[in-house]
Amino acid sequence: MIEHGIKKAILFICIGLCAGLVGCRDQEGKQQTTGALETFQADLLTLAFDAATAIPLDPHIKDRARMQEQVVTACLALDQDDLAYTYLSRIPNWRAGMGYANLAFKKVKSGATLGQVEVYLTQAMDVAEQAEGWRQDRIKARLAQVQALLGRDQAASALEQTIEAVAETGTLDRIVAMHCTPEDFQRQMEALQASVDTGHFDRVKNALNAYAELFDRFYGDVARRGLIEEKIKTAWSKHPFTTRVDLLCQMAGSALAHQDQARALDWVNEAKTMTEQVDWAPRFLVPQMARLAQLHFQAGDPVQATQEIQAALALFDARQAGIVNIDRAGILRPLAEACQVMGKRAQALTIYKRGAEAGVENPNSRPRAEDLVGTCCSMAVSGAEPDVDLWQRLREIHDGLGAPW
Repeated sequence: MIEHGIKKAILFICIGLCAGLVGCRDQEGKQQTTGALETFQADLLTLAFDAATAIPLDPHIKDRARMQEQVVTACLALDQDDLAYTYLSRIPNWRAGMGYANLAFKKVKSGATLGQVEVYLTQAMDVAEQAEGWRQDRIKARLAQVQALLGRDQAASALEQTIEAVAETGTLDRIVAMHCTPEDFQRQMEALQASVDTGHFDRVKNALNAYAELFDRFYGDVARRGLIEEKIKTAWSKHPFTTRVDLLCQMAGSALAHQDQARALDWVNEAKTMTEQVDWAPRFLVPQMARLAQLHFQAGDPVQATQEIQAALALFDARQAGIVNIDRAGILRPLAEACQVMGKRAQALTIYKRGAEAGVENPNSRPRAEDLVGTCCSMAVSGAEPDVDLWQRLREIHDGLGAPW
């Protein structure tokens, strides 16, 4: 449970770029782009997807699809929807359906109509019908959210009623919260309280996510914002610290979105204090420190942010020998991403180089490919351009992939 919370907390920083900017390849096979997307970003995405696709289907279909999906997620973060759609056609399992649903969700949030996303919805449902159990339910839950965003409440409810996994029930509450009016506020709060009162872990978790949406939507209403914060902190009592820290960071992010650095800093400091109350393993603590450093920087405390980056690096160095080699690169990447956001580009590049080397410490190609995908996607989305030496190293790692996997 702790690992799931941390993975959720380590999010890419989305760069707002124009969709459909990927062009043709040149004679050397490099992706040519126009507009806001830099050529190096397209090249990184291409290298990442090639590395993911190099993983053999048998017996590693799950790992291959998971890595391909990670590249699709990076494409969506960079507004490269057409490229994401192209890659989705090559994902061999249920994750393709999830990708089509996520693509539709993103499009609708940006103002697309049903006619503009219907092909994605159809493809997602086609995949869902071939999937089983929670995988099918997860796709359906996302599709129900898309229908709700489109204002098709009956279609959304009908889909939700076909979902069997309790973990996916209540996901429509988040969409309702995103569009909640002042007149509907009390009714929505009562509905979320009813979910919390069930005591079911996943139902409460979904209610907490909906509360976070309401918190952002009504941020300017101090009284309602305070009430929602109180509800969140009461409802999270039986959830792990990772969930609590994540929610505090979300509240800080909402404050930043509303140009309220002072309150953002309060919630970041609260998250830091809570983090210090737990004896985290380095593979959990270092990425969390990176996230807090980034938020401290964005909230106007660059000194504290720099100290946290330094402390996180020192912790990694001191405990590196005890960290499993397949985890090391993934621990370093959030630090590089935070440095990139903080404008410490040279330090970010140095950490990315360390991560690239850490990713080849395991002799098997599957974990090497996974770390190469992670590093390339992280650099593309954060906007960190590899220098000549790092480009050479990344391509060497890619070219060296092969048995044993």
